[in-house]
Amino acid sequence: MDRAHHQDAPKRILVVALGSRGDVQPMCVLGAALAARGHDVTLLTTPDFGRLGEAFGLHVVQGGPRMREMRAMAGFPKPKGSVGVQLVSWLRWLRHSVSPYVENLLALCHEEMGRAEIVVYGPIAFFAGRLAGEAGLPSVRVLLQPLSADWRIPLSVTGASGLGPLLNRLTYESPRILTVALAPAFKRFRAETGAGRTLRSGSNPLRPERPDGSDVFAWSPLLWSPPGGAGPVPTGFLFADEPSGSELTPELDRFLDGGAPAIYVTLGSVGSLAQRSVETVLRAVTLWGGRALVSSGLKSGGTTSGDVFFVDDVDHARLFPKLAGIVHHGGVGTTAASLRFGLPSVVCPLFGDQFFWGRRLAELGAAEQPTTLRRASAEQLAGRLDRVGRLQAAARSAADAIAAEAGLARAIEAVEAAGTARGALAP
Repeated sequence: MDRAHHQDAPKRILVVALGSRGDVQPMCVLGAALAARGHDVTLLTTPDFGRLGEAFGLHVVQGGPRMREMRAMAGFPKPKGSVGVQLVSWLRWLRHSVSPYVENLLALCHEEMGRAEIVVYGPIAFFAGRLAGEAGLPSVRVLLQPLSADWRIPLSVTGASGLGPLLNRLTYESPRILTVALAPAFKRFRAETGAGRTLRSGSNPLRPERPDGSDVFAWSPLLWSPPGGAGPVPTGFLFADEPSGSELTPELDRFLDGGAPAIYVTLGSVGSLAQRSVETVLRAVTLWGGRALVSSGLKSGGTTSGDVFFVDDVDHARLFPKLAGIVHHGGVGTTAASLRFGLPSVVCPLFGDQFFWGRRLAELGAAEQPTTLRRASAEQLAGRLDRVGRLQAAARSAADAIAAEAGLARAIEAVEAAGTARGALAP
């Protein structure tokens, strides 16, 4: 990006990133790019990703729970039962188990805003945008998927498909349950700090409610773009090389170089699977008979052999160019990486927006329609693995198109423009 577009003075920027690695890493990429341009960047995130932020060279402030702590909390919702049953389960769990951690994040965010000039945040950290508005700070919300109310598609995080215009639009009201569940945390935060008047029970967290803010739509228009340009136009994923020092291990390199390109089997950072699902995946790999690199989270019940290699957390930017394809859950981070490197996919979504991204990959021809592990047999998954090579051309075509996008540069422009506008308005 041309430094001629840089504002006159560096800014103190607070980046608030919560969620899974697929949510947090793009924000680290953006934060590191802003720091490289001279800005003073602080990342507020959970303990799961503190080291990731530091590897990107960012000053990190940590708060809230680790994912494994959240899954261990009493009443953690299970993906079963009717929609109504699941909503009640989530409401109870958020109110009784997660609320104290949210108070901690609110307090840290409020404290860090006292030193910030611009706030950059993701949608899970919706409170950051509202607190920034109360403090008179410009803010930029970075969306990694379509979340603006739209009658053409349901809200992506619901996992729904084709409900019709009215119900599609109504799904965008469902996140109100979040502010209802967290109302006690908001109330205590207001009592302690005097801030948080815009954090109201029943308000929609998808609506920023900030007077001085803007949005960046950081996904590829190849996957979803509003017909006729009627709506937010995405600018591209936020890509950069992984932090230095994350080379593949010698053992993994030897496996990758020891035969035909392998297929990588991973289900992201969302937690453990039922034992039956693990067994289905491992049996499918055995029935298929090709070379596979399998996430160590799926190792239960399986053993390493000459054609199967179990691996811990691994650098996608270094690994993916050496693969033939990938079996994954459909999370936005893995979806983006698979397309970046032209890899065909077998998508086995677990919940939420993973179904949305799986369907988008299928429309591109880079995957078959997504299938859940509860429904698919080992034989069916093995068949998909056998057919993955037929999707290679479409995946490579998508990679060529994505390489021409400038998502990171556009995001930097948006953040710096927010700072410039603030400077112009300041007394």
